[in-house]
Amino acid sequence: MPSFIGIDPGKKGAIAFVDDDDFPYVEDTPLLGDGAYDIPRMVELVRFLLRDLEPSQVTVTIESQWSRPRHGGVGSFTNGFGYGLWMGILHAEGYVPIAVPPNVWKEAVGVTADKSTSIALARRLYPLAALIPEKRRYTRPRDGRAEALLIMMYGRQHQETLCRTTS
Repeated sequence: MPSFIGIDPGKKGAIAFVDDDDFPYVEDTPLLGDGAYDIPRMVELVRFLLRDLEPSQVTVTIESQWSRPRHGGVGSFTNGFGYGLWMGILHAEGYVPIAVPPNVWKEAVGVTADKSTSIALARRLYPLAALIPEKRRYTRPRDGRAEALLIMMYGRQHQETLCRTTS
């Protein structure tokens, strides 16, 4: 019974999970009140999602990050920091995440850099997924949640190829 995780590692990102019952679970990247990453909560979340699952039963796909000209220094550092946190937490728990560049997974699933295309596709493919957090301040779907679901879907669709190239 394989399970799949997809991670959009930015501060506005999320983590998505699905197993053989095909009911998607998605949660925003945990942050503290000041906007810093809530590392203990990130660890708890990974442990919660992966409880009772051996690494061989899970494909974890994460969007890779690197410095990009339009992001500026602070944006690149923040994205890279979140990416590094997720990678470190997953490795510490015994799981080997597969990093996939945004242009690769987006082209494969059929979305563009326009976040609304990710939201529309995630809504169509995962109608039961909570794209809008239950917190009252949110009224619109979160693109980080949508993209985490689509990264997860990419990992699911390409599981055999991805796992073969990382072993």
